[in-house]
Amino acid sequence: MQISSYFIGVLLDSSQFVDLFVKLQRYIEKRNLQNCLQLHNILSLHISLYYLEAKLDKETLATIIKDLSEISFQYKQLKISLSEIKYFENNLGKRLCYLDCSPEDELKNINKYFATKYKRNKILANQFNYIPHISLFNILDPKKYNTHKEQIDQIIKEELELINQTNIFKSFNIFKVNSFFHPEIQIPL
Repeated sequence: MQISSYFIGVLLDSSQFVDLFVKLQRYIEKRNLQNCLQLHNILSLHISLYYLEAKLDKETLATIIKDLSEISFQYKQLKISLSEIKYFENNLGKRLCYLDCSPEDELKNINKYFATKYKRNKILANQFNYIPHISLFNILDPKKYNTHKEQIDQIIKEELELINQTNIFKSFNIFKVNSFFHPEIQIPL
């Protein structure tokens, strides 16, 4: 597999999102919105914690795996829940729909731990304020999306109630990323 980068993240139980993704896909297809929205890969759902470069040596990987083992022990009772639908925006409008997740403080503390230890500050994604989230889809045409936003938000809200009935947390992992494929693929090691 071609690797464009690595990151440390939370592996989620993707099976809990199947109904949501099926409903979103049907909505998109029924209204011919394929050029407006691009769903993320359901098999790659995760919460990013800290970004790494494209090439990692075996020593660095071994150190990260050891750190993940310690974090896993410390946070073995972690329960991830989803609170609301939010959007990352730029000057053109809404660009990414995501689910806000908690426990926010614990996830931010884990991010801070890796940021302090690994200091990959030159990686662009690590320069932003850390917001724990699960990305659902990219918005390719914000203007067209706005006419469907209310209905899509409603689909997501209805499914969130069902998803939150279980703990979607599976484990902490290192992920390898292939950004050359669309939608992007993130595979846990």
